[in-house]
Amino acid sequence: IGVQAVCSISGTKTTSFTAGTTGTITGLVQGETCTVTETAITGGVLAGGYTFGATSAAVISLNSSTAISASQAVTITNPLTAPNAAQLNITKLYSGDTVPS
Repeated sequence: IGVQAVCSISGTKTTSFTAGTTGTITGLVQGETCTVTETAITGGVLAGGYTFGATSAAVISLNSSTAISASQAVTITNPLTAPNAAQLNITKLYSGDTVPS
């Protein structure tokens, strides 16, 4: 998983980690605001025809009352988009000499 933080003072920071673990971005400056997003997910169509939607973004502010050593957690959500519903048309045919009533 790749994550990018675009910060108002320290610029762009990135980190990578595996699902189920925690990534860390260092070098942030007290007083700045950062927008944290996940980099684009590749891989196309998932099992069952699902695809990834746009990831959410999180904004953190390291204001003057936030200790620079304090940790701030952000959550980024990966929505899945369901495939369009399929339609199945069924036609019943009869064979033989008579039509049922």
